[in-house]
Amino acid sequence: MASQSFKHWFVPPLDIAPDLRIRGIGVRELMSPCIVNRPAGTEDYMFMFFYDSVQIDDHGHKEFRVPESMKIWEPGQKQWYGHPEQSWNHSWIHCEGAFVRRLLKTERLPLNRTLSLPDPALTEKALLEIHGELTGFSPPHPVIVKHLFENWICRIARMLSGRDRINSVPKKLLEAKQFIEMHFTEKLRLGDLAFRTCLSVPHFCSEFKRHFKVSALHYVIQLRLHWAAQELHNQNRNISEIAVLAGFNDLFYFSRLFKKYFGVGPRLMRRRWSLPSRSVKIRG
Repeated sequence: MASQSFKHWFVPPLDIAPDLRIRGIGVRELMSPCIVNRPAGTEDYMFMFFYDSVQIDDHGHKEFRVPESMKIWEPGQKQWYGHPEQSWNHSWIHCEGAFVRRLLKTERLPLNRTLSLPDPALTEKALLEIHGELTGFSPPHPVIVKHLFENWICRIARMLSGRDRINSVPKKLLEAKQFIEMHFTEKLRLGDLAFRTCLSVPHFCSEFKRHFKVSALHYVIQLRLHWAAQELHNQNRNISEIAVLAGFNDLFYFSRLFKKYFGVGPRLMRRRWSLPSRSVKIRG
């Protein structure tokens, strides 16, 4: 099960600091077949991660790009992207300010150009954490928001600079990681995952951690916890139900892991997120 799809526009835009404004965030927003065409772009920076193969216009060349691609549009740059025949999934953030401009320049991220970024969890985790801070506290803490945003951008820059290392990950290991990302709420066995890569269990575990800097077990737990944190917004589900749907049959174990990972327990996080905020939320 993938993370819940949502889009959230802030009305008015959130002025996090004098040099940072955020207009909206979307995570795994599923789009019907269409092409988005904005000849004059938008007045802010738009960061967009595409889970599926879509057509993107790069300086007049409209081509289909591989799944797991990203593009960062500068303000005023033409935006043309989508798929005319198939549904497609994407995560995004609209933001502006000198903070964003300086950070992109410092990290030398390519702008207005499609980038291959084979790690959906990197962007999804960052946007969920930023969204949690923006909606969980009124007002959100500018230092925390900036810290989360900067970490995300720095990690993207590091990944792109390590392109040769990323490309060296065996294909079957990447496929196993993607399988985890699509089925993390289900009961996953190390033996089954190792079988997919044609490796023994010990060899699979060591290779997974060597390439992705986290054990397969901890990666599953991280994905489950982030999905559960997002699902706390859903008032129609109690915390016990969310724990089970996330893959945890023991509520006490779930709560303990949740607090250790996020610093607060699920009940407290839900109470914080239920406080009035200065935004209008649109469910995707």
